[in-house]
Amino acid sequence: MPGAVSSNTLPVDPIQQLTDISCPNESICTTVGKDAKDNAAFFGTSNGGATWVPESVSPGTPFAFTVSCPTISFCLAMGVKGVHPIMPVFVQTTDGGSQWTTNPPPDNLGNSVFYGATCSGPTACYVIQNNHVYGSTDVGVTWTSLTQAGMQIIRLVACVRAAGCLVIGTDSQGAPLFGRILPSGTSVVRVAGLPHPKGFAFTSAELSCPSLASCTIASWKSTRILTTSDGGVRWTVRSLPASATIAGPFSCPDAKVCVIPAVSSRHSGILLALTTTNGGASWSLSGIASARTPNSNLGVSGISCPSASVCFVSDPALRQNSVFVRRGFTSHWVQKLVK
Repeated sequence: MPGAVSSNTLPVDPIQQLTDISCPNESICTTVGKDAKDNAAFFGTSNGGATWVPESVSPGTPFAFTVSCPTISFCLAMGVKGVHPIMPVFVQTTDGGSQWTTNPPPDNLGNSVFYGATCSGPTACYVIQNNHVYGSTDVGVTWTSLTQAGMQIIRLVACVRAAGCLVIGTDSQGAPLFGRILPSGTSVVRVAGLPHPKGFAFTSAELSCPSLASCTIASWKSTRILTTSDGGVRWTVRSLPASATIAGPFSCPDAKVCVIPAVSSRHSGILLALTTTNGGASWSLSGIASARTPNSNLGVSGISCPSASVCFVSDPALRQNSVFVRRGFTSHWVQKLVK
């Protein structure tokens, strides 16, 4: 059965929604979102989520959809502004959130769908625009198109702290491919093709890579995941527990451990965490939070597990100003209000 779920009544709070979270270690995290007026709201913790402190963001900064913090001092957040055209907005800190700087609008990124920026360090950040990957070496100020031989479309990028970045895309026929960004940061190379199990949608997939050798791919509402331990040359299809389907982004802090938010018809109204400690061969189940009503849409906006035994989840089950924290391989998630 899922673990105990908090039923705290949330107070009125100016934070309307948390959209992402990134934790470079077990103590330090940054979560981003928006206030009741759709302005940017950035919060940081240095004590593992026990308390959260608002961070300095310039007035008028659009709220961020994503944040990537590969180090304790550097984070890059990304949002958008405008309607026609839609422009990406990158906001960065190099002092651990004491001050956030809004970068000038990039002159070569147009009005297309963005999937968020991800970084392995301050000089290696990547974003997808028009199914193409762009890189930045100057904390997100300027962006340069990468060559991507053998990969027609790039859909996802995932970075390993201080090591490098990996991608998912397709060839000219639409077949799914796995690739990596070369150490120079100027090009993408194809590594291997990917299996495509029934019901697995790469258009809504997520990628988590704790190392350049170990990666997991999961797709929203799917019942299967793909894993590799040899840098993407060979892949294994793993099944989730019966009736469980993936409900958001996920996090794999090492080659054996992954935490995947999920829902199940057997546990109506509860957002679950599926945890594996053996690379997906078996799973344990815990309850993160219950929805306010049984029919509410369940899911998470962000998840970050900086180590095998510590995990942070933002905005689960409509608790829009909460982060849930689990320490150790237990069934107990603790709700922390962000305000």
